[in-house]
Amino acid sequence: MPALPLTGSLTARAPYTLLATSPSAAGADSSGAFVEKKLAHSRSHSLNGIGGESASTKTLRRRRLGGLLVATAGVAGLLVLLLNHLPSTPWQTGQGELQYTARHRIAVDFETTDVPEEWSCNPFKEPGRLEVDVRNKFNNIWRPYDEACPPSRLMEGVVNSVEAMRKTSRRGFHKQRGPRRSHDTTVRWQGDKDERGQFYPWLVNATIVLLGDSMERLHLSEFCDFVGGDLHHITPRHPASPPIYRKKLPTLLDANGDESEESKRRKEERRKKEDQWEFDRVKSWNITRPWVCDIKEYGATIVSSFHWGLEDLEDAFESEDFFHGPSTFLQRFFNKDLPLIKNLAAHFDRPSILQPTVIEVASGYWDLRQMTEEDFIKAGIPRPYPTDDDRSFGPIGEERETRWRKHIVEVIKEVAKAFPGTRGIRDGPVISWRTMHHPKRNNYTPYSRVAPLDALARKTMHDLRVSSLATSPAFRSNSGSLVHSHLPPEALHDIEHIGRELGDADGTDYGFDERIRVDEVGKLLEGQENHFRDFLHPDALPGSYLWSDIILYEVKRAYYRIGRSTQDL
Repeated sequence: MPALPLTGSLTARAPYTLLATSPSAAGADSSGAFVEKKLAHSRSHSLNGIGGESASTKTLRRRRLGGLLVATAGVAGLLVLLLNHLPSTPWQTGQGELQYTARHRIAVDFETTDVPEEWSCNPFKEPGRLEVDVRNKFNNIWRPYDEACPPSRLMEGVVNSVEAMRKTSRRGFHKQRGPRRSHDTTVRWQGDKDERGQFYPWLVNATIVLLGDSMERLHLSEFCDFVGGDLHHITPRHPASPPIYRKKLPTLLDANGDESEESKRRKEERRKKEDQWEFDRVKSWNITRPWVCDIKEYGATIVSSFHWGLEDLEDAFESEDFFHGPSTFLQRFFNKDLPLIKNLAAHFDRPSILQPTVIEVASGYWDLRQMTEEDFIKAGIPRPYPTDDDRSFGPIGEERETRWRKHIVEVIKEVAKAFPGTRGIRDGPVISWRTMHHPKRNNYTPYSRVAPLDALARKTMHDLRVSSLATSPAFRSNSGSLVHSHLPPEALHDIEHIGRELGDADGTDYGFDERIRVDEVGKLLEGQENHFRDFLHPDALPGSYLWSDIILYEVKRAYYRIGRSTQDL
């Protein structure tokens, strides 16, 4: 029997099927058409010679015809069996269709809701070229090769909008304080709406929180410079600065059951060390302390907070001038980031800061530096590490990759829980993962490790999204079981397997399938090493300007709740 051809599509907006689902759908190359042609040919060949054939020939032909009918019945039975076990339509979520790859796995960047036509093409996900102009910021554009997918020019529009609002008399701009969520604002532009003075309601009261490293600091600073916003440095002396972190040390008792002198001495030494980190290292405040960009015309806020990797590096970095506690990503998130956001909302009298529109998360370069430290310490090589030594360019290793993945999953979950939406955790703000770019050669962030760590991060973000399909209300029956009648077995296996690995025992629905996004700035900056300010950090043009266009795209997308199961504003 010939192989059954594929007639169904495995992509979005097309039925998931391997066979024609009805006679009318059976094309000339479909298996149904093949069976019909075979039967017609057999009938014609047998009946045409009945009148002039001998009895033995007739008997032989009857036997052949009977065998053919039996074989045909077997084929038909097989087709019925296949059709009963293969989904005839894509997996319906209630709002849209799930998309699959050619291997029947859940596609990267899958959507679980219908996306409006104007949002169906994300230019930053399309193959294209980065146009660079170091003299005119507006000419730094990611331009897709597909002309049907126009480039995003939101940053140019916002810059011109802010400039126009400053030039317009105050009578032309009437501002009212809206509700806490940026997409609920009542602020409207009442002035002229020419091309250079468009008003963007999706930016009003918007808050962008950046949890990362020096890349986030530079992106914020240069975004603020592009739009002419007010830049605020949150030093330890700033009223919105989070309180000093005090590490809790165990209390040691003496023979009488009282705290020992050694215990008191250790606590006092620790306190002095933390005071020194917090207040004496003034020269490094601009590097590792928070920054805020205030875009007054829109009441929009961008906040950046510095982290040095996922794990505890206090022992390695405490002697460095830039270090201050705590060390791990989650310790800083709970003891620095969350108090900072609360303080900023009060300081600026801007409650929208408590409800971010987009939260960018990034970790990688400092994790790679930790790996370099581990490798050289293991080899007995002290700082400064030799630049011509290639040991840090070796493989990361499965153990460290597994550990990194575990930590970043914990971080994303805690961020998601800390910022729920009005309908719960699933309804919380977008979490955008900022990808890593290719650096110049150096030992601390070796490019041979940047690429696999970035790939691991992308897979982890995808897996987190898939894991939330197992807890999504749209994907579960009334009894709570996973709906899979129209799901390819491979995709069902992915959801169940990844759900067991990354899901919580209590079934927490994080909504990652709708909340997590991947910022492609790292990929789009490939080949731009000639526009770096040092071995790691890209110049403002094109680097930070490109990032600005991407983050504004995500803010606008979040405002209109594209890809979210609840579309109401």
